[in-house]
Amino acid sequence: MLSRSIVLILMIFLASVSFTKETSSFLPKSFKAQFVSVVKSQLSGKVKKEKGTLYYQYPSHIRMEAGQGNDQTVFVSNPFKTWYYKAPFLKGSPGELTITETKSFPLSKFFDSLRSGLETNDVYQVKKIKDDYEIRFLDKLKQETKVKAATLSFSKGYAFKNLKSVVLKFEDDREVTYQLSSLDPKNKAFESEVFNFKTPKNTRVNR
Repeated sequence: MLSRSIVLILMIFLASVSFTKETSSFLPKSFKAQFVSVVKSQLSGKVKKEKGTLYYQYPSHIRMEAGQGNDQTVFVSNPFKTWYYKAPFLKGSPGELTITETKSFPLSKFFDSLRSGLETNDVYQVKKIKDDYEIRFLDKLKQETKVKAATLSFSKGYAFKNLKSVVLKFEDDREVTYQLSSLDPKNKAFESEVFNFKTPKNTRVNR
């Protein structure tokens, strides 16, 4: 199941990558990718993996789908509304859908504020470590996200299409790794329904 915390974390990562000065000349208007999130429990040491599909479009449009059947979750956000859907655990029981205005979602502003990418700025510091880039967030961003740093890795060169993984480090020392594959940059917008959500039948809606 795609947990809410993982959704928030991935949004931070996408924001930090998508507005880079270094990649602005080749950054696609939109892209689709497969992802695997990897989280290691600090208590048990067990590793939890979640697979999903990601759609992104500038500015501030995102859709993430993970799981199937009763384990399916869908997160959709555009500049106006945000939806978070969890499929029913038992057949016949209602699914759960939370709808909010995007302006009330604390991370949406990062899509327009993190424009400096791989260059140090007034929001975060950037350091190249061997073939990776480490982004260290400054106080304001850390307070809002609880994420202190991100490490970005590329398969070759530093083109957006070659982005292969990111490791996010929290203030409490937790780490989440995202592995990206089948990254498909596009030069056109997705259909409008991609970033809107149609409520399934038998769904409990929370606003």
